[in-house]
Amino acid sequence: MINYHLWDPDRYYRYNHKYDEIFGVVNVVTKLGKIEKREFPAIYCKNCNHYFITEEEYNRLSYYGVVLCKVVKDKADLDNLENGNTLLREKSIYKLFGYSVGKSSTLTAIQRQTILESMISMKIVKKRKS
Repeated sequence: MINYHLWDPDRYYRYNHKYDEIFGVVNVVTKLGKIEKREFPAIYCKNCNHYFITEEEYNRLSYYGVVLCKVVKDKADLDNLENGNTLLREKSIYKLFGYSVGKSSTLTAIQRQTILESMISMKIVKKRKS
């Protein structure tokens, strides 16, 4: 499981971090619930051992559907990770993977089902016994 973070060049240039420009591949859940692989340019920071994408690239990937990977967008959450704190300010792991419900959610029922199935198959969450 790889986490992606939104790239803030000023933050890393300022501290002389060493990074490589790479290509990443991520699964995206389309509106019809189909999982598609998408390739995108990314950055790997050797100092932090984190992968980064630009906000523009994240928005491009999101155009195709829900990105099936934990993406850290909040600078405070990134600071927590860099300080060794893996608890991301009480955010739901479901929300970090793009899963949401309620009136403001734009997910289709099939997208929700596919996201949950994917999270279970990646062993991110466990299936509840009924």
